Amino acid sequence: MKQFLIALVWILAPFAALAQSDQDWKLCEAEDAAAAISACTRLLEAGKLDDKNRAVVLTNRATAYWRKADFDQAIIDANKAIEIDAQYASAYVRRGGSYFGKGDFDGAIADATQAIALDPRDFRPFSNRGLAYAAKGNFDQAMADVEEAIAISPKDYRPYLARGGVYAQKGDMERAIANFTKAAEVNPQDARAYDSRGNAYIRKGNYEAAISDASKAIEINPKESRTYLLRAAAYIRKGNFDQAIVDTTQAIEIDPKNAHAYDNRGFSHWRKGNYDLSIEDATKAIEIDPKLTHVYAFRAAAFESKADYDAAIADRVRSIEFDPKNSLHVRSLGLTKFLAGDFSGASSDLARAFELRGDIHVALFLYLARKQAGEPSAEAELEANAKQLPIKVWPYALAEFYLGKRSAAQLPAAETTRNIRCQTQFYVGEWYVLNGNREEGRASLNAAVESCPKELFESNAAIAELKRLKP
Repeated sequence: MKQFLIALVWILAPFAALAQSDQDWKLCEAEDAAAAISACTRLLEAGKLDDKNRAVVLTNRATAYWRKADFDQAIIDANKAIEIDAQYASAYVRRGGSYFGKGDFDGAIADATQAIALDPRDFRPFSNRGLAYAAKGNFDQAMADVEEAIAISPKDYRPYLARGGVYAQKGDMERAIANFTKAAEVNPQDARAYDSRGNAYIRKGNYEAAISDASKAIEINPKESRTYLLRAAAYIRKGNFDQAIVDTTQAIEIDPKNAHAYDNRGFSHWRKGNYDLSIEDATKAIEIDPKLTHVYAFRAAAFESKADYDAAIADRVRSIEFDPKNSLHVRSLGLTKFLAGDFSGASSDLARAFELRGDIHVALFLYLARKQAGEPSAEAELEANAKQLPIKVWPYALAEFYLGKRSAAQLPAAETTRNIRCQTQFYVGEWYVLNGNREEGRASLNAAVESCPKELFESNAAIAELKRLKP
């Protein structure tokens, strides 16, 4: 959501009155960030600018750095512009937008407020401040600011984009879409209106509409990596991983340092079973942004599918280091140790995961780990854990099965989906193995491998158990 709001912060480069090096002036104000940075730098190094125009060029270059998401450098240039001309409102607009990009919403609000004091008829700082207030959850102030922006420039499409952004942050997708549609009506050639509306459609689950809007935005501006990622996200949700890979690859060609592009492409490769390519992309995403904790998770899953459990465990541990109380991270570490055959270690981690958040799946694998480790308390612990769960939904029936309260023949009555049927094969197979019937266990586990989607943990667990059953 933050990336989406950043796209709506206004970064219009100011126009200068100076007629020096016309070509460089034009390039310095261009949307092509690399060309703008080079042209602005040439103007600055020529040493022929007066203070007023030097502040303008520095602000222009800050704008270009903003477009490249180099917010630190943008702030440096905006600071220099403000040092030269403390009354130059656009420099505060630029610096505030960069603070927003870094997640410093208080800094963004302070600079927008200063820009408003210097030029109260400019809609941009009102829009920017509204988006910053929205990011902080102060929707009343956010709405007041974007409404003021519209009052200042009612015929401009950009304040409607800002108001749409505030509604989107509030979770009101209907009103967000209405405002983005208004912006597109006012200016059909601005890609951000379609890009923003596409984001809202994704959040509503309307993936076809999201793809349509992203495609329109790409048609208008084919050099924006963010829009290819938007369309890829919609394709991923539709299960079209081939097309998602095409779009994320295009995003990488445009912006080779975009960690999210490698992240999404790596995830798509993982879902297609291309584990080596998935690991390669995940590693690149982590190299660019080591704090993308969810990337460690799907890289670990790819390592698991390759039976490289040591590497998978290392990634699971890394995820926990970022967020030690995240039950999903702790659970995943326990499950990976289960795959590796470290049942004592799995028991310890799964018990901790259940303490953090009671979950029937965790209770079941904790039981299996305890039994595999030969611990006599497995049944009593499973019964106690099952009683803690307020809702007795699937796979609660499996706990009853393990506790002798339901037979294997009675389990099909609880089955409702393909995933549940394949999971049943795994858990019944484990029951056979634990009770010494290895032949029936192999049959059920093989059925699980054949019927379970590869992304389900029970698929890898069945494969690992079958390897352990080999003579």
